Amino acid sequence: MADKKYRVAVVGGAGTWGRHYLRTFAEHPDCEVVGLVDRARERREQFAERYGVGSTWDSVEEMLADQVPDIVSAVVPVGQNYPVVKACAEAGVRVVSCE
Repeated sequence: MADKKYRVAVVGGAGTWGRHYLRTFAEHPDCEVVGLVDRARERREQFAERYGVGSTWDSVEEMLADQVPDIVSAVVPVGQNYPVVKACAEAGVRVVSCE
């Protein structure tokens, strides 16, 4: 199991705090960042390129229609936590972290 990499997506990863989470997951040896969700397309693409993230989306719904990661880190305003967590739980995401 030492070779297992957890597939992680960061929602809100191009924002002030999201960048820190994105970098931390990208640098963690047990994680592979497979997706980045953020409406700020230009910043999102810059961070995706910087950290080697292959897939990006405007919304969590778009991401979940394309793939279901093992972990989703939701770094969004508090009022957006519930819909993100609900969508992830219904899609079968195993772990959802909210900030």
